[in-house]
Amino acid sequence: NAALAAEDRQLAMQVLEQLDDASRHIAIGVLIHEREQQDVAAELGVSDKTVQRKLKRALESARKFLGRSGS
Repeated sequence: NAALAAEDRQLAMQVLEQLDDASRHIAIGVLIHEREQQDVAAELGVSDKTVQRKLKRALESARKFLGRSGS
């Protein structure tokens, strides 16, 4: 249903807005666009470990946010 899809998009945007720019770029690149972490790391000029760390923290942050929002 279109209303539910719009709510889901709004919730996803709220989650992404909680992240810093680099973490948001990493989350979108890896999770949404299904890019390899190494490719995102090269694009940002950071190490693979940095991407792994930021992605892990972004997912933890999203889980906490969703827990607070009642989803």
